Formats: sequence, structure tokens, C-alpha cells
Amino acid sequence: MSEHPLPPPLPSNRPGWVWVISIFYVLTSMWGLLAQLLFVFGLKPGSPEQQALVNSLSTSSRILGVGITLLNLAAAVLLWMLRKVAFNLFITAFVLGIASQIWQAFPGGSLHKMFEMGPIMMAVTLCSVVIGLAISAAICAYVWHLRREGVLR
Repeated sequence: MSEHPLPPPLPSNRPGWVWVISIFYVLTSMWGLLAQLLFVFGLKPGSPEQQALVNSLSTSSRILGVGITLLNLAAAVLLWMLRKVAFNLFITAFVLGIASQIWQAFPGGSLHKMFEMGPIMMAVTLCSVVIGLAISAAICAYVWHLRREGVLR
């Protein structure tokens, strides 16, 4: 009978960034899902431009957006539980997010429509996308580090 050494115990305290990332994603994911539902049912008042932009989204765009949000929510919960699979979900959401941003930049997409609103809106939109992707990439790198160091099981 071969003996397998027991893995080291999980840390008794979660790293501080696990708290921050998990809380951030749970709050923003829940708010994002709620906001999408409110917009879909016309319960969230928005400017006519906002409402027009939301109403112009295709069903597949909405489904992809909800799917990415749910992946991030699941990843955050699994990170909180210190599970290795959290990394896989964060990476999947990151890749799908990039694909979604590219898709939305083509004519008919929401990013494309925002780009058409003028140079200031284009600059703000591009900065928002780049900052969001940079934060997501940093989180993926951090979760990879936790996984490599054995913090995640």
C-alpha cells in the first residue's frame, strides 16, 4: 500500500485580497444581475439613451453578459472557499469578456454605438474597457499565484 503524504492544511485565515476580490465580485455581480433584470422589465429608470442602448442589445449579447456575470460570481464564491477551480472560472470569464468586448466593438454592438457618440465617449469607453480588463487580468494572476502556492485546494 503506497502512502500519500497529506497536503498541508488550508490556511486558517484567508489572505486579505481573497476577502476583497470575493466581496467585490459578489456585490458587483449581484448588482449587475439586478440592474439587468430591472432594465429588461422597464423598472429601472434611465435616460432615453441608456434605455435605447439596453433595448438594442441582442438576446445573445444579454445571455453572454449574464453568463459572464454568473461565471465571475461562481469564481468569487469558489475563491472564498479556497478552491482551485476558481482560477479556471476566472480565466474563462476573462477570455469570454475579451471576446464579448471585441464582438460589441463591431457595428451594431453596444461599444460601437458608444464609440459613435463622439471622441470623449470613445475615450471614456476605451479607458473603462482597458481598466476593467487590467483588473481582471491582475485578479487572474493573483488567483494563479494562490493556486501555485497551494493556498487553493
